[in-house]
Amino acid sequence: MARSTETVKILVLSSSYPRYAADTSGHFVKELNEILEDEGHRVRTLAWRGERTSDNEKVRFVSYAPPRFETLFFKSGAPENLGKPINQILIAPAMLAMWRAIVKEEQPDLVIGHWAMPGGILARLAGDFFDVPSIVVGHSGGLHRLRKMGEHSIIRSLVLDGPMTIPSSAFQSLAPNAKLLPIGFHPIDRTIKRVETQDALIMSRLEPIKNVQRVIRAWDSKTATLHIAGEGSCRTFLEKLAKGLGKNVVFHGNISGVKKSHLMSSVKYFFLPSQVLDGRHEGFPIGLLQAIDFGLIPLVANFPGASDVLTQTFLVDEDEDWSKRFKSLSFEKKELQAMRESVFERRWSQIGRGWVDWMSL
Repeated sequence: MARSTETVKILVLSSSYPRYAADTSGHFVKELNEILEDEGHRVRTLAWRGERTSDNEKVRFVSYAPPRFETLFFKSGAPENLGKPINQILIAPAMLAMWRAIVKEEQPDLVIGHWAMPGGILARLAGDFFDVPSIVVGHSGGLHRLRKMGEHSIIRSLVLDGPMTIPSSAFQSLAPNAKLLPIGFHPIDRTIKRVETQDALIMSRLEPIKNVQRVIRAWDSKTATLHIAGEGSCRTFLEKLAKGLGKNVVFHGNISGVKKSHLMSSVKYFFLPSQVLDGRHEGFPIGLLQAIDFGLIPLVANFPGASDVLTQTFLVDEDEDWSKRFKSLSFEKKELQAMRESVFERRWSQIGRGWVDWMSL
């Protein structure tokens, strides 16, 4: 695409999108939309409906089943939800409903699909339908599903045939022609006074791939607290585990805004124990970037792509004892500063221009 000096009408297709102010589902989709809008472009988003959704002039939530069954793309997360047999019967109705909504939209100049599946599939088809360019923003969940399809899959070929981004170098073998362009983040408010503690924080969805139990079992401090922020299908299990082992752990549920700032201001460390599960692994979580940028000291499982930002000093291999690794954590200030400077370059204020330029807008 040639760079445009005029307003571009952009149709965004996404599995999820924030449903209310504190909702973290698909929040980076909204943030990228705002970057494009700040450039003077018109952005319209279609996402699937879920609990507590409401339409406005910028986003429409598409219904595909009775409300109580519309759970494909929220709560646990699309990869976990789509893997449940009872949900798989809803995939075809969801795709059909979204396609019906797409063809009723005003003619766009560009289509952007978030997640290789299903957003990427629909973006490519919509681009052909409207005879306009399409871009696929690859996030880890959809890319893993795409990889499982094999090299000769028609769907895989369709999604990979055109401009596309990947979040980390770990996906370069799947999409060698894709642009390595991470999703940006907004920094956490630092005006709240820091409290000196030895506490640690895990902030993520509480799903099996996050492997939070690894840290709960390893946490043995009687004076410092392990804070866990997030929701998911594993929360009840993790709470019972922590209580049964007598661990000093506090669960906060989903947090955002001032609550997130206060919590980050009261801890020293940030843990991310994610595992490779059935071939799936993290892209690069926004919460981790925010924590490093905020000044927390990270300790992160060595999943593929983690070394894009972190050195081995802050990585824990699968066969290492988390507790021993934490207690022996040692680093020079310049090493921590270099990592923070690298993360700073991923702020939306820094990387947003790169997204706009790559899209030739």
